[in-house]
Amino acid sequence: WRKQYRKYKPLTAAKKCVSCQLKKVKKAYHILCDDCARAKKVCAKCQDDGKIIDDFNPKSILEAQKDDQELERRLANMRERERRSYRRKIERGDIKPSDVPDLGDDDSDFDFTGSEDESSDEEKLA
Repeated sequence: WRKQYRKYKPLTAAKKCVSCQLKKVKKAYHILCDDCARAKKVCAKCQDDGKIIDDFNPKSILEAQKDDQELERRLANMRERERRSYRRKIERGDIKPSDVPDLGDDDSDFDFTGSEDESSDEEKLA
């Protein structure tokens, strides 16, 4: 909320950590340095012992990119009207990106394999 209402003040110099008393706090509104926060397994801002996320997994970023590419591939085969509808539903959370149907490049209404009717027409002409 601080950024939204222009009240955010970034740190200009490192602050003292309340645990180790060293000037190692480099993030605004934090009171513990990263080392002390990891050692105590608490939040560096509020010292709450909730779920702490150490580092993000770069593999998950690659998986997210693959999922996005797969979604774009599926959406590319749709009409604009359908594409926008699915994007709205995903944005609202009504469906998951994996629920978008894969239409493929071919259109299921047409059968281009050739049928008996075509061959019989050719025989009649000959």
